[in-house]
Amino acid sequence: MDSNVFMRSLFHIHNMTTRGIDLAQKVYAFESPEGFYGLCCCVSDEDNLKELMGKNGFKLTDFRECTFSVLGNSWVVGFNAKSLLVMGPVTAGEQRNLMVKMASYLKQDADKGLRASDLVHQLDSIQEPMAMVAAMTSLPELMRSSLMLCAPKDMDANQLYYRAGISVSSDYVQVDGAIFAKNHKDDETIRDYQLRQMDILRGKYASYIDEHNFVSILLNSKTTMTELTQGKNDFDKLFSALNVGSDINYGKIFDTSSGEMLVSVPTHSSQLHLLVSRLTADWHQFVPADMSEKPIGVAEDGTFFLGIPYKDVAQHGKWDAVLKGKRAAMLVNLAELQRVAPLPLLQSVHTALGNRQLMVLTVK
Repeated sequence: MDSNVFMRSLFHIHNMTTRGIDLAQKVYAFESPEGFYGLCCCVSDEDNLKELMGKNGFKLTDFRECTFSVLGNSWVVGFNAKSLLVMGPVTAGEQRNLMVKMASYLKQDADKGLRASDLVHQLDSIQEPMAMVAAMTSLPELMRSSLMLCAPKDMDANQLYYRAGISVSSDYVQVDGAIFAKNHKDDETIRDYQLRQMDILRGKYASYIDEHNFVSILLNSKTTMTELTQGKNDFDKLFSALNVGSDINYGKIFDTSSGEMLVSVPTHSSQLHLLVSRLTADWHQFVPADMSEKPIGVAEDGTFFLGIPYKDVAQHGKWDAVLKGKRAAMLVNLAELQRVAPLPLLQSVHTALGNRQLMVLTVK
C-alpha cells in the first residue's frame, strides 16, 4: 500500500511525507473495543505537523499535552511529538469524551499502548509489507460467514481471529491468511476440523470465476455443503432468504453437493451460480422445468452447473496459481462491497491500493 496516498486520501493534504508525519514507519488501522475505527502512525516533527494542518484549515486545540482537531465533523485527530491518532466516527456531543480517551492513548509508553497488544504482536510477525489481524466478529458479515466455513459450527466467533499478509497485483488485492484462536486447544480444534472436513483446492473451476460478480466462493468439501454450513448463522440466513425468494431449492442442492465447488453471487441477481463436482441426486427435482433454456445440467465429468456455461475441457487462467492449495477462497468486488456494507476507512484503503476492484481472500 502507498502510505502517502493513503494519508492524502484521508486528510486531503498533499506532501504528507515532508511535513511532520513519518510514513517510513508502519501505519496501523484498527477498530477499538468500543467500536471506533482508528488510525495510528508516527510523527517526525510535531511543529511542522501543526503548521501543515493550520495552513489547511484545521482548527487546532491544545488538550492534555496533545494537539487535537476534527476531520469531516465526525473524526477526532490527536497528536503529540511521537504519534498521531485518528478515531471516529463520533457525534459532536461525544467528541470531548473521545479526546480524553485519545490523550491517554497518546501518552502511553510503547510497551503499554497499542503496540503492546497481542493482536499487534501477531501483526508484526507477518513478513509482508502489508498485513492484517482481525477479530472475526469485526469483519463484514460477508467475509465473516465465508471464513467461518473453515471452523467448527460450535466454535464461538468471538474467540476467533483472522491473520493475513496482503499483496497487491496488477488488478487485484490478495489477502492470504489463516484462522486462529488465542486458546491453544481451540486452535488445534480448528486445524483438526479443516483436515477432516475440507480438502485443498485443486483449481478445477478457477477459470470459471466471473470477476464482475459480487462475490465468488471456492471450496473443496469432504462432506456435503449442508454439513459444512449447518449451524453457522450467517450462511443459514443466506440460504433461508434464497429459498424464500426463488423457485430453486438451494437447500436440497446443498444437501447432496460435495467436493470442489464454485458458488457465485452475481451483482444484480439473487440467484446463485454454481459449479459442483459431486451431486448425488437428480437435479431436475430441485429446479423448475421452465429453466431448461438456462445453463444447467450435469457434464460428462460429473460437474453440476447452474447459471454458468460449463465444458469438460481443461482450462487455465490467472487464478490457478493464486487458489491452488488453499483451504478456501473468496473473491469480492470491492466497489460493490462498499455499496452494500460501507466501512469508514475502506474508501481510503481502496484509494491507497490503486482502486483495484477485486479482493481475493484465502485460507491457508
